Amino acid sequence: MREVKDASYRALRADGYPWGEAQSAGRIAATAEVLWSRGITDICRDARRWRVHRRHPKIARSGGMLSVKDPRKTSAMILGSHATVLALGHAGQIVLVKGSADLRNVAAAIWDIQPTGAPMTWGSMSGSKPESYRVDELGNLFHNPDLSQILPKLPMSKTGWFITEKRITGGELILSVTDREIRINESLSSGVQVDPHSWRSLQKSARKFLVPE
Repeated sequence: MREVKDASYRALRADGYPWGEAQSAGRIAATAEVLWSRGITDICRDARRWRVHRRHPKIARSGGMLSVKDPRKTSAMILGSHATVLALGHAGQIVLVKGSADLRNVAAAIWDIQPTGAPMTWGSMSGSKPESYRVDELGNLFHNPDLSQILPKLPMSKTGWFITEKRITGGELILSVTDREIRINESLSSGVQVDPHSWRSLQKSARKFLVPE
C-alpha cells in the first residue's frame, strides 16, 4: 500500500501537479486500490494530462448552486478532493461537479479529508442508470440511498455528478468502518495485489520524478 501511495505521488509530481494535490491523491489512490482495485488506473490517466501546472479547478455559482470544474479533466483521485472540500465548506448545499468520475472512489477522497463526523451524499443522475452513494457520520459506505430529500433540487438534465454534506437515510451497506479498517490493516502487513500492466505504467511515470524531497 505504501508503494502504491509513493509511486502515485511521484507520478503526479513528474507530470507537474503541486505537492498538496499529489500527496492527497497518492493516499486516496492507495485506499481505492486496496478496497476496489480502482486507484492505480485513475492515477495513470491523471499523470498523462497536459499542462497541469497551468490549469486549476474553477468554482462558479449559478442559480444558487455551486459548481466545480477541472480543465485538466482529472479523476476522483484529485477532483473528488476539491469537490469534497467545497461541499464541507457549504453544508447543506448541492455542489455540481462537471466531468466524469468513478463515484465509488469519491468515498476514498471523503475518508482522506474527514474520516468521521460528516455525512456526505453524492452521485450521478444522468444516463439511464442513476447511481448514488452516501457515507454516514461513522464513515460507513452505502449504495443507492434514499434521495427523496434532495431530489427536487437535483439538476436532472446536467452531466457530471453532485455531492452534498447532508444527512439522509437508506441504501445498501457495502462497506462498514470495521471491514474497511481490517482490509487496510491487512494490506499494510500482507501487501495488495495489483494489475501488472497498470503497475508497470505507474512505475514508468513515477521514475520521471527524480527530485528528492
